Amino acid sequence: MNLKDFFLKQILPVKILTFAVPAMVLIGILYVGLSSSCPMIGDETAHYYQLVNQSGKLPDISFGWSLITDYGKERSGIGPHVIGWHYLGAVLYKMFPGFMTVQFYHLFFFCLLLVSSFLTAKHLFNSPEVTCNTLLLVSTLPAAILFGTAFYQDLPATALIVTAFYLLFKRLYLPGILLAAATFFFKENSVLMLPGMCFLIFLQERRKPLQCSVWILTSIFLTVTCIIIFDVAVFKYFEGKCHNILVDKVLDILRGLNIIEDTRPPMPAQTEALPPIAYPGDLRIPANWIIYLGGAVWLAAAASVFGLWREIKNRKFEQPAFICAFIGLSFLIPSYVIGRNTPDVRYFLPGIPFMIFAVACWLVSFKDYRKLLWVIAIVAIVQSGAVLSKIYELRTLGPDLEQVIKTLSVKKSAYDNKKFKIFMYAEKWRFLPYEPVWSISVDVWKAKTDRQIYDLLRNNNFAFIGIEKSKIASMVSSNLDIRVYPAKFVDLLANSDLFSKVCENQTYIIYELKPDAQ
Repeated sequence: MNLKDFFLKQILPVKILTFAVPAMVLIGILYVGLSSSCPMIGDETAHYYQLVNQSGKLPDISFGWSLITDYGKERSGIGPHVIGWHYLGAVLYKMFPGFMTVQFYHLFFFCLLLVSSFLTAKHLFNSPEVTCNTLLLVSTLPAAILFGTAFYQDLPATALIVTAFYLLFKRLYLPGILLAAATFFFKENSVLMLPGMCFLIFLQERRKPLQCSVWILTSIFLTVTCIIIFDVAVFKYFEGKCHNILVDKVLDILRGLNIIEDTRPPMPAQTEALPPIAYPGDLRIPANWIIYLGGAVWLAAAASVFGLWREIKNRKFEQPAFICAFIGLSFLIPSYVIGRNTPDVRYFLPGIPFMIFAVACWLVSFKDYRKLLWVIAIVAIVQSGAVLSKIYELRTLGPDLEQVIKTLSVKKSAYDNKKFKIFMYAEKWRFLPYEPVWSISVDVWKAKTDRQIYDLLRNNNFAFIGIEKSKIASMVSSNLDIRVYPAKFVDLLANSDLFSKVCENQTYIIYELKPDAQ
């Protein structure tokens, strides 16, 4: 074997990709995560401060969070959402207070996902190539990197689910079922893994009817028990005024089937249909399929079709790859049906690793697999770097936002920031000197003239308008995106005498509503 063949066939797939790429990603996540002193990406702020608040209430449970913003107001929230991630993290935070503790705690679940994926692939396929493919695709999945850095519960729940199924594949049913059921306390949608869990138990134990029935009934019983325990805690905490969202969905179904009477007061009729809106990660926006799932997975999936076709021709439907694909689909399909109006990629994350297991297996059958692996590896590494760079940008203020903050801070002598606000969609809302408010955006877009915009904002105590240039778009092409500033609106401001531009850089444009405009 010459040096080229040795490198292609031995070193690349096993020695380098299996360990070096995940290691680089882990180092990148750790560096980016610790480069900031606090959370800044969307709802991770609420999750972080709920964990901090929970640490002060131990051993009691708490569902609320609060913080003081730079515009001087307290921002808080409370809701009947699962708190497993927050409660366990609060125990650590109590012993080692600090943002770094939470970042390492969250990184643990990303590591758990990689280890459990590695062990599952090794157990099911006993192939270095499949194991290599699995780790490469899972560790560089953009959604996994993003939610493995930002404090969302979806990645921890995914890691626990994959670990639970590894135990089930090993026929360690009791710990596997307990872990799968307990994952409900991390994320409510984990209960959608119950059909896949029952299917796997049936497939492995169907020749032992009694044992098979016992474990399936145990799975259902423990899952329902966890739901009831949590609902009782919610009911008690909110003094009977609130239920868990899962129970509410079940009650809605029963009301729709006329099984129970609907005693709720009728909802007021809408005079005007609201346009559908989307949030970051919404899969109704086509670009998000690439942004959050990455090019490497799609390239591998396309090449794996050849292996899939071969398995179908040979009718090997009980092969591990088909079992994993079925488990993944048993989660993804009901997730789409239930959440089709808000199909955020986060909600589908627990089913994606199982689809990757299948793709990783079928990919090996591609004719030029060794050469293709080079391409997939390069794409995976490049996309991981791009994702980490974007997360770093989201987790830091950056010079452009710092310039905006400095400019607005100077205006405090003219505008009281306890009274006046800025009309702006701001992800880093807590750092602005004025409260950013976006709730009246629909009314603003309806305004046809600059005078109507001015009067609407002035009457609602707005002193400034903040525009992020990357969010300027046609409402026709981006009618789902809640963050969009219509191009017509931006042009109207630029050509109006009622607004004065006080700051502009590569990222932002800030307008002031002229106080003496007639």
